[in-house]
Amino acid sequence: MFPTVGQNLRSYQRPPSPGWNPGRTSFLTWRILAAFPNDVVIGEEGAAHQGSSGRLWVIDPIDGTFNFVRGSDQWAVSIGLYENGQPGFGVIHAPARRQILVGGIGMVTTLNGAPMALRSGLDRDRLPVASAFIR
Repeated sequence: MFPTVGQNLRSYQRPPSPGWNPGRTSFLTWRILAAFPNDVVIGEEGAAHQGSSGRLWVIDPIDGTFNFVRGSDQWAVSIGLYENGQPGFGVIHAPARRQILVGGIGMVTTLNGAPMALRSGLDRDRLPVASAFIR
């Protein structure tokens, strides 16, 4: 199922229903529902569509809003798919960095279409930590 997700999203022709209104639903929600009308779609920017398929799409259209607003390239469009409560597929598109990462169960993870090498593990000594207090 997962390899066809991208193909289905690219092949949409029109909104999922005649009552579609861009003021009520996001473009990403529209594209997903055009391909998978029975799926649940939720998003940080207010997307909410109930479904019955057992699949749940989670959308963050600007993951890293703080960085986006300040002109940094450290932001992305993030889309994840859960099937029966388990993560199964994800896409991260970082337009400012010209990067698209795609991965999922049974798929080779790719960066801009090229397979990514497996990482050996997490080096906890290299993790960044940040906090901010805004008044």
